[in-house]
Amino acid sequence: MLIVVREDLFEGVTASQGFFFVSMVIKNKLSGVQWEIMNVYGPVLHDWKAALLAEITDHVSLAQGPVLMGGDFNLIRFGDEKSKGVLHKTAMVQFNEAIGSMQLRELYRTGSRFTWTNKQEHPAFEVLDRVFMNGLWENLFPLALTDTLVRVGSDHDPLLVELGEERRS
Repeated sequence: MLIVVREDLFEGVTASQGFFFVSMVIKNKLSGVQWEIMNVYGPVLHDWKAALLAEITDHVSLAQGPVLMGGDFNLIRFGDEKSKGVLHKTAMVQFNEAIGSMQLRELYRTGSRFTWTNKQEHPAFEVLDRVFMNGLWENLFPLALTDTLVRVGSDHDPLLVELGEERRS
């Protein structure tokens, strides 16, 4: 996993990691505002999904400020986020409950409907990649959105977070 920021605009303050995420608190060099960015990679195996949700919930609950969390969660939130195959409704409920308990909202995403494909002759498509924010982060960047970029080589569409303009306090 990788976190990339423009070093002319931001500097890394602290970094941490778990089994399923890497995280960095970054500071805007102009405004001095700090916020945390988390990059998540969720397990494919269903037996590990509860551990993912517990780990990110524990980490976000300790956050003191604005948080932006994104990545490949390997989970869907709603039935229409999967084009075919079995829906794991318990995992969907657990994912949505975890999002609610962390008081996160999903950043609006533009571009393709799905973010992943199995690249088969008769492909399946799913929304596995997404970006969430807490209220403090949303207050800083009320115009932010996620762009789904064109997939090249991978089975995932890359996501780009457009911050919009930082709100001044």
